[in-house]
Amino acid sequence: MIASCTTFKKSVFAALLALILPMAVQAQKCKFDEDKKDPFGSGNHRLVTHKIGPPSWNWNFSLEQNDGKFYISMRMLRAGKMDEVYPAGRKVMLKLENGTIMELSSSQDFLPAFVVSNDGIIWTNYIPKFEVSQQVVTDLSASRITDVKVTLGTENILLPKITEKQTEKIKESAGCLLK
Repeated sequence: MIASCTTFKKSVFAALLALILPMAVQAQKCKFDEDKKDPFGSGNHRLVTHKIGPPSWNWNFSLEQNDGKFYISMRMLRAGKMDEVYPAGRKVMLKLENGTIMELSSSQDFLPAFVVSNDGIIWTNYIPKFEVSQQVVTDLSASRITDVKVTLGTENILLPKITEKQTEKIKESAGCLLK
């Protein structure tokens, strides 16, 4: 009786392992929009972009690693023509689920770009890029983003409707950049 109980436990353990292991391996696969090695050096360039906020806003959050340096950029789209430059020193604030508040400060001015949609609406597009430390990427890999606050022109914007699904992908991608 004891031998058959041990055999049963081993069979259950093997079955659970067979189910869990493929899921764990699949969960660890890292996908990047760009993943290139520099043919002239030892550096890599990896980039991944995710949607963040309401789909109608069409904002993106990007994580990048280039030659050992880390960057975060955000594409922020607003209806109407905004001529203001996104100035050096302006901050994007990220609040993480663990309570940490990150302030990303731009080191240079970013000019707006304009697009006219098929229905004649002018859209202003800002894409500031922030060099960040490896610790910032580590923090993003450990805790999801819950809130984003930016200033565009004279308007302070708290990005609404950030979903857990969106920020879980960002968290996973941050972990992938660290590998």
